[in-house]
Amino acid sequence: MAYTETSSVILGHKSSHSREDWMSQHTWSLIEDRRNLHLKLLETRNVDERADLILQYRRIRKAVYRSTRADRRRWADDIADRAQHAANTGNLKELYRSTKTLVGDNRRKRKPLRSKEGRLIVTSEEQLLRWHQHFEEVFRLSASSTPEALSVSSSPPRLLDINSEPPSDSEVAEAVLSLKTGKAPGFDLITAEMLQADMTFAVDVLTPLIEKIWTAEELPDDWNKGLVITVPKKGDLSQCDNWRGIALLSIPSKVFCRIILDRLSRALEPLLRKEQAGFRLSRSCTDQINTLRIILEQASEWQREIYLTFVDFEKAFDTLKWSSIWSRLLEMGVPPKLVRLLQSIYRKYSCRVVHDGLISEDIAVHAGVRQGCLLSPLLFIVVLDGILLRIFNERRRGIEWGLSSVLEDLDYADDLCLLSHTHADMQAKLNDLRQEAAKTGLKINSRKTQEMRTGVINAAPLLIGTEAVERVQKFTYLGSVVAETGGTEEDVASRIAKARGTFAQLRPVWQSRKLTRRVKLKIFRSNVKSVLLYGCETWKVTKEISRQIQVFVNRCLRRILGIYWPETISNVELLEKCRESPIDHQIKRRKWSWIGHTLRRDSNHIPKQALDWNPQGKRKRGRPRQTWRRTILAEAKDIGLTWSEVKHKAQDRSRWVTTVDALCPS
Repeated sequence: MAYTETSSVILGHKSSHSREDWMSQHTWSLIEDRRNLHLKLLETRNVDERADLILQYRRIRKAVYRSTRADRRRWADDIADRAQHAANTGNLKELYRSTKTLVGDNRRKRKPLRSKEGRLIVTSEEQLLRWHQHFEEVFRLSASSTPEALSVSSSPPRLLDINSEPPSDSEVAEAVLSLKTGKAPGFDLITAEMLQADMTFAVDVLTPLIEKIWTAEELPDDWNKGLVITVPKKGDLSQCDNWRGIALLSIPSKVFCRIILDRLSRALEPLLRKEQAGFRLSRSCTDQINTLRIILEQASEWQREIYLTFVDFEKAFDTLKWSSIWSRLLEMGVPPKLVRLLQSIYRKYSCRVVHDGLISEDIAVHAGVRQGCLLSPLLFIVVLDGILLRIFNERRRGIEWGLSSVLEDLDYADDLCLLSHTHADMQAKLNDLRQEAAKTGLKINSRKTQEMRTGVINAAPLLIGTEAVERVQKFTYLGSVVAETGGTEEDVASRIAKARGTFAQLRPVWQSRKLTRRVKLKIFRSNVKSVLLYGCETWKVTKEISRQIQVFVNRCLRRILGIYWPETISNVELLEKCRESPIDHQIKRRKWSWIGHTLRRDSNHIPKQALDWNPQGKRKRGRPRQTWRRTILAEAKDIGLTWSEVKHKAQDRSRWVTTVDALCPS
């Protein structure tokens, strides 16, 4: 209460505008005059008077349009000035917020929802009831399961060395400082900025409170409540299933969760399977994408049969049984005290849906990890890791990986890619995964799960239960397109299309006369080029691919600079004006920086092993196809380095910077 009352007195509350905040009072007066004139016109029956009123109405309508356009231009100029000032002062957060406002992305349009029966719902009240019904079904545990089936008092064979005592003042202070600012508060309306404004006071308040919770294993009421905000995914947005629910939780409760997370992650991280890269330090989507692309390229070259299945779980984070979390943690040796504290976080947890300014009734939650909670990613991958261990420890059904090992899968959180050489092995893995996942509340989504094959003649379908898995020639894996022979060309085409859409959305930025060229280029690099070059470290960059990307970049830069035919400028001069290096140099630098980071990892790191992986098989006759590996060997050869010398130089970070500079001249 002290935080919210003080903030209310000192800071006050931000007023919400029901009208368009960019329209001037003069415009609103004209709109009011137009409305009154329209009413008068409806009441008038005299022909001469009506003719005069119609002329007046047309004049005032034009005045409204002119005034509205002027207001809109003035508002856009003010936003552009704010963005320019933010860029000059280095306030990137305000720069991007102003950019979004200028483009109009902050305006969320109201759209109809469909009821369970398929009827369109348009009123806010009915839509709120529909959301309440939807999330009530999502969070409801099946009657056959019991969330507290496990007794956590039983001692495992070996306990991990994790501190189970209440946290110290320094731990609490560290947790408070780690909170991200600029985030929406939970039910108690306390923000991270409030806690960080006076660290001494925050620690003095939170430490005894957390000690009390630690002893009683009971959370305050506000910490047991979440406000669910709906975020669109893709597909038909009138269907509730195509939205994700994100819970706004109490910020002080995140201090408590951060303390537990730091203690757990240090002990559990070494025990997790190396195939899992999601939510783990120094692992990335690029690692998994490049490993998979190398597997596909090399298998295609050596004519090795490989089956890949991209598994999708139905609402994985919302359906996980709590009992499976507690049992897995105890199985790994987490002290029962910490497990009971985790249970206290979930025991009385409930949430309410926020929609269009309305809040629903409480929804009791009986399954799933808490969306928005710091602990949720770790708890989820710990359970998933246990499922995969039980499946793969019994039989080796993956692809050959080195002399005596196999690679069963590549994972990034709940995005699984299963790998096998034979149809029988892949079918058996799918059957086992379906059975083991069901025990924890996870269900494979047969409609969204897809499979891909390289070098395979067998056309027999894979089955999930009685449903056939859809076979595809390409698949979007972690945001990048992969195909049977690698997929660089397909991914580049997809990236250019996405970047083109992003560039078009930012048209008001490029057309603004208030923003300087420097600011526009900064927005282009952060908003457009980041979309364009996502996953470029995994591309085999040929001359044609480089040309396609450069043509798109040049076209964007010409529009930003306002260069149109018949005015001409050479590409070299264009890049110099924008202080841009050729796109193939930028890709090469990013690729070799990632290679150096990967080569410095330990020998058990899968992305590092992939750099040298070759399957058993026989090459096709004729000129070999260009691959990612061949492009990096050729680039290294250009500066007189062999692959062995590259691996040796990468071990010294400072020497590697010099090597990258030689490989990628500015």
